[in-house]
Amino acid sequence: MPRPRLLAADHDPEVRRHLPLLIGGRFSSNLLLRYPAPFLGVIAGGLGTSVGVMGVALSAGEFAGLAAPAVGRAADRKGARTAMGVGLSLVTTGALLAAGAPGVVVFAVAMVVVQLSKVSFDAATTSWIADRVPFRRRSEVTGLVETSWAMALLLGIPVLGLVVDRFGWRSGYLVVAVLCSLAALGVWRRIPRGSGDPSGGLHPDALLDEAIGGPVAPAAVAAVADAPSAPRGAAWWKLPARTVLTLAAVALLMGAVQLVVVVEGVWFEDAFGFSTARIGVAVLFIGIAELIGSLGSSRLTDRVGKRRSMVLGALVMMPAMASLGLVGSHAVVGIAVVALGTLGFEYALVSAFPLVAELDTAARGTMFTFMLAAGTAMRGVADAVGASLYDAGGISAVGLTSACVVAVVLGLLVFAVREPERT
Repeated sequence: MPRPRLLAADHDPEVRRHLPLLIGGRFSSNLLLRYPAPFLGVIAGGLGTSVGVMGVALSAGEFAGLAAPAVGRAADRKGARTAMGVGLSLVTTGALLAAGAPGVVVFAVAMVVVQLSKVSFDAATTSWIADRVPFRRRSEVTGLVETSWAMALLLGIPVLGLVVDRFGWRSGYLVVAVLCSLAALGVWRRIPRGSGDPSGGLHPDALLDEAIGGPVAPAAVAAVADAPSAPRGAAWWKLPARTVLTLAAVALLMGAVQLVVVVEGVWFEDAFGFSTARIGVAVLFIGIAELIGSLGSSRLTDRVGKRRSMVLGALVMMPAMASLGLVGSHAVVGIAVVALGTLGFEYALVSAFPLVAELDTAARGTMFTFMLAAGTAMRGVADAVGASLYDAGGISAVGLTSACVVAVVLGLLVFAVREPERT
């Protein structure tokens, strides 16, 4: 009986061979990011501080993402394999630092290390895939990789819960550190040296042939060579206008969902009387929606188109968020509506990744980290705005504001964002 494959046999053999390793690395590092939230009270107690102070410590890691473009430029210079290996190695270091933190200040430093090193790994992974998978089929691969975000919640968090219950919160970080170190070892040992270097010693024509899956006409080579590109190391305000608007659309999409995410647990408690355990069950359903969104992108986006898929996801997300105020006390309906909005968001976001990687093919890592930095800023703003809106007007105000932001995203997608004409 033939062994089932993650990808079709006509994909690059190197991509098919190393895809499980990349998914494993993403799963481990994503688990590290998703670990603190469900156990924040336990970690705060262990460090002798309050949940509010722990929130500030976690936000230090979030805002460290504003330095992501510098990390992306370093990844572009050093090559994808090196950036992936170094990134995972430093993620491991951050996890160990958190596990041994004597107080909240060291814990906050650990979160900064984790955030920046994960940016390096994520940007390098995206760049490595983009260099080997034709644009027309890239979502098939990125969608599979991004299922690791949902799987970290669905599989990893319950297991860590058992570990924490038996051995304490520090043991959770130790477990994740072991997983990240194994993934780092796999990158260093299994991915060939020089794989993903900016030039790899190949002629530009050969690089283009490799990137799109076959030889191209000289005119096509010239067209790509003459395509506008941001100067290496350029600030975001020096990027072409269409590039900035594309990044803005993705960042606003992240902010729109964060407006709801930051208050959904409190809403579940206030509106439905959920206990902590029931909130955990509700979050699992939302995790399933994330998984469906990522898998849906893997299967549909390449056929539908990247920009059209973003539009489709936003069209699902907008009415879901706008209707949150109509849920009342119906818990099942409330969870279903949030899950539907999350599904639309995840489908749109994962569909955007291949598009962002094509904004500057000479600096894919930089473009990806510009997106992460903009998204981090939007999430930080959304955290404050969402909480204030909820205090002032409840979930209705939050949902309607989120829907309005998505409407702006739709406008940008329709009038400003364009999909490159590449095969």
